[in-house]
Amino acid sequence: MRKCLAVFVALWLAWCAESVSASSIEYQPESISMTIPAGGEGQSLVKVTVAGDNPSTFYLLFLNKLVDGNLPAGWLSLSPSMTFASGGSSASILLRIRVPEGTASGVYSGKMLSRAMASHDTALAGNGIRIAVTVPSQCSGIPVVTLDSLQPEVVWPPDHGMTQVVLSGTVRMPEGCMTAEAGYSIEDEYGVMSGVGTVQLGPGGSFSAALPVEAMRHGQDKDGRHYSVTVFVRNEAGTGASLSRTVTVPHDLSAR
Repeated sequence: MRKCLAVFVALWLAWCAESVSASSIEYQPESISMTIPAGGEGQSLVKVTVAGDNPSTFYLLFLNKLVDGNLPAGWLSLSPSMTFASGGSSASILLRIRVPEGTASGVYSGKMLSRAMASHDTALAGNGIRIAVTVPSQCSGIPVVTLDSLQPEVVWPPDHGMTQVVLSGTVRMPEGCMTAEAGYSIEDEYGVMSGVGTVQLGPGGSFSAALPVEAMRHGQDKDGRHYSVTVFVRNEAGTGASLSRTVTVPHDLSAR
């Protein structure tokens, strides 16, 4: 009896496996790409087809899940969101994508998968629809960099030791802009202490950074050793600004 029951269960599982693979979902189009500003909306007509030999009546849930990306499901709405379709037939839906106000610029993507179920069949989800939404920057204008302090501007004495130059200032972004990059560079006339770093912006765009420099110049270098210090910023629209100052290790202090 147990042996017969095991054979029956095995045959039933095999039949179920075949029935599950008998139908699959196909999508048109296979990909959707839109450019939608923050606060705006886009829409596209989508066709979902249950393909296969099973003549069952399928219950279609158009948006089963979003995978493989950062596109928020809350941006998407479908009309209708579900329907019934006979085996092998198609259903069309209107896909609306609304980008909330204040959304940061960038590309948001994901893959929409649907689900189709019948009494004795569950269709394979298929490849889905790849959706990519580009949110353009609404930023315009040019940022402003202010260097309030650079100390010391003259490094003395030239004792071959290491010291720090401390710079501080503010970055002001135009209305509606965000800082994509903020940093500094130091160019050493001797090519030894050159480098690039980032600065962290505090309240009101304030920043402060300590840059290592060498308190040394060659004895024959009559105008001294020069370090060019630059602060630079860039917003999400790609517009940037910079400000440069010079720090000197003089040959001597006779001219000062």
